[in-house]
Amino acid sequence: MTNWIFVPYYDHGARPYGTWYAANMTTFNGWTQNHYREYDVAFVNVWNNADTLGHTVGGEGLRTSGSIPQAVLGVTALGYPAEAPYDGQ
Repeated sequence: MTNWIFVPYYDHGARPYGTWYAANMTTFNGWTQNHYREYDVAFVNVWNNADTLGHTVGGEGLRTSGSIPQAVLGVTALGYPAEAPYDGQ
């Protein structure tokens, strides 16, 4: 993907937290080269010349090392489908 943006809480034209431009994206070779579903995840750095996205709308954080109890592991995936019957709004 190229030339894309993220608009938190976008609703039919309203952009209460501004427009965030994708600076770079990182994903796993297992996804880009082999389409293995267990690697279907990406990390995107965004910017808007004002503040960080986390400071603006909050965030769940990311732990990359250490012991995490199995009971607290989880993922929240959010998105706005643009294919029919949805319109991306």
